[in-house]
Amino acid sequence: AAVATSGSYLDLTGTPTIAMRVGKFLFLENDGPATITLQSESVLPGSGLRLASPTLTLGPKQVVLLICNGTAWTQVRT
Repeated sequence: AAVATSGSYLDLTGTPTIAMRVGKFLFLENDGPATITLQSESVLPGSGLRLASPTLTLGPKQVVLLICNGTAWTQVRT
């Protein structure tokens, strides 16, 4: 695994998943100083994310709300 240092860019190419249950909500918050870019399944097959756009960038302290439909995490709002 790679470790990001101050000012560096880290690209995680895997598709980590979070256990799904219909109706379950998931809040993701960027608690760090850098941006985080999430990729929808249209860009990264197997990501389990259905975002409002192909990618979603979260800046520091930004949050995204997702809901599970049983097969994917769908963006509700940012």
